[in-house]
Amino acid sequence: MKKIYDIFVDGSSLGNPGAAGGGFIIKNTQGEVLIEKSIPFGIKTNNEAEYMALIEALQYAQNNGIRRIRIFTDSELMYRQLGGKYKVKAPNLKLLYNYTLTLLKRFEKWDIIHIHRNLNKDADRLAKQAAMEVKK
Repeated sequence: MKKIYDIFVDGSSLGNPGAAGGGFIIKNTQGEVLIEKSIPFGIKTNNEAEYMALIEALQYAQNNGIRRIRIFTDSELMYRQLGGKYKVKAPNLKLLYNYTLTLLKRFEKWDIIHIHRNLNKDADRLAKQAAMEVKK
């Protein structure tokens, strides 16, 4: 059985748009944390930060030989857009959405799962920490 890694991702914007950052955590099949990362993005909307955090996580996974993933997000918009339930109308998200799909196509298998914010506290903490770095 091939390994499936779990990616928890979140974006944060202090204002909308405002100082923004993202965070992600990648866990192996045993639930052990392989990496936690907090990334400042500058001035962005919350939805842009969500996508940018996911892009960072996907790039990290690909660069480290991870080929099968489950993405956990509390962003209903991103979940529904990547799942094909919502169209991407916002011009500022179209480029990020298309690039995300390009990255996802490079994986053998991927799934995106919407979770409650309470189950995404660690990624949220990393995203807010990055947004605060931008605000300084």
